[in-house]
Amino acid sequence: MTDELDALLKHAGEHARNVLVEMKQTELLPTFLMIAAEENILMPAPWRDEGEKRIMLAAARAIMKDKGVTCYSLVSEAWTAVQPKGWKPGMPQGPLPADRPDRKEIVIAIAADKATSKSRVWDIVRGEGGTIVDLRLDKDGLTGLEGRMAELLR
Repeated sequence: MTDELDALLKHAGEHARNVLVEMKQTELLPTFLMIAAEENILMPAPWRDEGEKRIMLAAARAIMKDKGVTCYSLVSEAWTAVQPKGWKPGMPQGPLPADRPDRKEIVIAIAADKATSKSRVWDIVRGEGGTIVDLRLDKDGLTGLEGRMAELLR
């Protein structure tokens, strides 16, 4: 099913590029694409905070179970930042990336089935006036991402 996950990631990247670069929208709503035997389901997931995110993930999980989804992708904008020098897993995280001056804007896509997950990251490139002019694939970015976004079928 690795080929199907790669195809979902490719489609997610094309969707993000279409919305942000071609259509010049100021925001990319988090969006699920769910693949089931009988139908494909496109589900926007507009969340504003952690509470709404938990609700949307629970709704996505319920839909996946009900419809017999075999794999899915999620594409969203995000902030990322590198932990300070000397930081090690288990230490306090510090401020969220959105609250840090060294943050970086990205688009992240995750594709998963019951056993595997893959991810891709694109750096958001802004031009004059702050408009988004490109999405640049980050070949080192967040590969093998695990966690709640990648485990909705498990």
